[in-house]
Amino acid sequence: MSAEDTLGEGPMGKESAAIFEDALEVGRHRLSRHPYETSVSAFIAGMYVTFSALATVIVYASVLDLTGSVPFAWLAGSVAYPIGFIFVVVGKSELFTENFVSPVLSAWEGEGSYVDLLRLWTIALAFNIVGVMAMSFFVGEFGLLGRSYTIEGFVTFSHHLTGDPFGDAFIKGIFGGLLINFMSWLVIASRGTGAKVIMIFIPTFLISLIGAFHSIAGSAEVLIAVFLGADVTMLDWFLRFFVPAGLGNLIGGVVFVAALHYLQVSNQLRYFR
Repeated sequence: MSAEDTLGEGPMGKESAAIFEDALEVGRHRLSRHPYETSVSAFIAGMYVTFSALATVIVYASVLDLTGSVPFAWLAGSVAYPIGFIFVVVGKSELFTENFVSPVLSAWEGEGSYVDLLRLWTIALAFNIVGVMAMSFFVGEFGLLGRSYTIEGFVTFSHHLTGDPFGDAFIKGIFGGLLINFMSWLVIASRGTGAKVIMIFIPTFLISLIGAFHSIAGSAEVLIAVFLGADVTMLDWFLRFFVPAGLGNLIGGVVFVAALHYLQVSNQLRYFR
């Protein structure tokens, strides 16, 4: 097999090493961006991903009100969940939880520094949360939800997300981090907007369907309930959801996606470079 065959595209599309090289390019770009650009992009991502929370809970509550079936309402809400992630990824804004693959691989390969990686994580996380809080505030404080059953839906979701012991929330965060970063890998592997949308939809649909935790989108679900006056506090959100889910997302992305895909292609890269 030639280097071109291994690092290029086979009859079924990109080979794994070619995806890896493309991921390195994405990582280099993210690590080298100016902090101002990263912060604005991250704020936008926080706003956009809030639409996943809105779509999921509104669809769930509406279907539950119409049918009385919790499983069917959960399935319908899960179908709506990818909307915000499609906005984020196709619009190329900066989501903290997507930065556990490409930038990490670039840092491991010496094509960016760990200082740059920590700066990217810090800025993206901070401005994602600012964006989520801003959207959640406007939704909760200005009565944009209207119907009482929708408000009850946000209260239900906030209790679900903050009701687990730390360890359980951490494990759910690992699954969320695995799926969201595998989504990033699949998007890099895809050609064309239509294919990318499908590759965004499937993993994010599964995050909601299996009850995995995504620290940013889930924060919107909890914070909207907080601003609606639910019996959930900012401290509940931070300690009972955000911290364990965020740590789990990091482990899920770095260990189960970045590290495993690195091992997958490491021999090929050593041979052909």
